Amino acid sequence: MCSKVFLVEDYHLDQTKSSVQINQINYPVYGQLVCSGEGHTVQVFFTDDAVSLPNGKYVPETGEGTIFIKVSEKEAYLELPKLNEPVYVYFNESHPELNCISINEPMRDQSFFNGNLAV
Repeated sequence: MCSKVFLVEDYHLDQTKSSVQINQINYPVYGQLVCSGEGHTVQVFFTDDAVSLPNGKYVPETGEGTIFIKVSEKEAYLELPKLNEPVYVYFNESHPELNCISINEPMRDQSFFNGNLAV
C-alpha cells in the first residue's frame, strides 16, 4: 500500500465541459480543478449528479491522482484557493475511494492497518 499527503501550492481551474472515459464508460465532466504541490498533482473532476462516481486513482510513480466529485459540490471546491488555511490532498493507492482534499491534514499511513480503517 502506498499513500501520500501533500500540501497544495498551486490551483488551476478549467470550466470546460468534457468527458472522461474509465473502464469503457464515459463520464460527463463539468470542469476540473487541478491542484499541485510537493511534486504531486491531483485532477478533481466534477461529474454529473445522476451518475455513480468512479473511484479516483493514485499512481505513485508519476505522483498523479484523480478524484471525482459531484457537480453539485463544485462550489465548495472552488472556494479552496480563497481560504486562508493550508489545503492538503490525501492519496491512497490501495483504497482510492479515500482520496480526498481537506483543510485538515489527513492522517498518514497510520490510518490503515491490515486493510482496516482506524477509528
